[in-house]
Amino acid sequence: MTAVVGAAALLALAACSGNGGGDEEVDGLEQTTGMMENFEADEQFTATEPVNLSLLWTDWPDMPVKDSWQVFDEIEERTNVSIELTNVPFSDHVEKRSLLISSGDAPDVIPLVYTGEEQQFAATGAVLPLSDYAEYMPNFQKRVEEWDLGAMIDNLRQADGKYYMVPGLQEVSVPVFTLIIRKDVFDEVGAPVPETWDELRDGLEKIKEEYPDSKPLADGFEGGSMLNYAAHAFGTVAGWGFGDGTFFDEESGTFEYAATSDGYRDMLEYFNGLAEDGLLDTESFTATNDGMGTVTEKFAAEQVFAASGSNGTVQDFATALDATDAKGKYEPSRSPHPAARQDRSSSPATSGTGS
Repeated sequence: MTAVVGAAALLALAACSGNGGGDEEVDGLEQTTGMMENFEADEQFTATEPVNLSLLWTDWPDMPVKDSWQVFDEIEERTNVSIELTNVPFSDHVEKRSLLISSGDAPDVIPLVYTGEEQQFAATGAVLPLSDYAEYMPNFQKRVEEWDLGAMIDNLRQADGKYYMVPGLQEVSVPVFTLIIRKDVFDEVGAPVPETWDELRDGLEKIKEEYPDSKPLADGFEGGSMLNYAAHAFGTVAGWGFGDGTFFDEESGTFEYAATSDGYRDMLEYFNGLAEDGLLDTESFTATNDGMGTVTEKFAAEQVFAASGSNGTVQDFATALDATDAKGKYEPSRSPHPAARQDRSSSPATSGTGS
């Protein structure tokens, strides 16, 4: 299991911490190898004796971990904590993670966990409740208090009142994944950068007229990315942010199950309408995301002109377009999340995970 101080030092990487799924109950507070006395926020943590942590590392197809990487050496030099990797491929990391936990072979630290995915492991006692150790994580506590993130943390609590994963902490929510568009093509057909989902549809329709063989909108992350940020405009939660499907409706003062809400229905109707009109690349919502995908190829082939992605995705699209006749002519642009189609008084509680 994770040494208490080690988990605190590597909090930025930690998602949940496993005890291996064995039958023996683990008391993390008894395992304090390298513990610094009176460790405080904003102080450099350096273990008083060497600590070794195992970490589940997900290999991205285009960027597998290499021996030449210096980040782990830097971590060890600063903290006296060495990181031992267990590598799994991105294509089936969820399945491999479950197998490792259930077999008792899970590494100490397991990143890349989205809200709701930890529930099955928490219920069986296969992972430790991070809330039991929050008092030993001063940097975590400081940011939660200063940035008023208590409600977000409470949203992670399970039936026993404890939380088993640590979310990514940001003072200001900055979307990592958003809509990437070929702005030059939107300009070409006379469509503005979409500020609402209705404006996006109008732009897609104009592009479809000019490029009839295209299905101009795609996700590439099995729908999880686009539905995650689209849901907020419809007053619900979906995709990566679905979690257990519940959110607090401020207007009614009650918790609501997303999949039965009017907003969720409206969102499904919107995307279904795009699919029926040939404006949505449905393959990008159903094909297993193995980290490679086909959206980049379709972007380069002018079959897709708007898709979900991050800064890295923009670079992937640019590299692919540079290999075509579009080199020097295209303009990929990250667009802000499109706003609601109409004013909605309720908004879902945020979970603090994947954006």
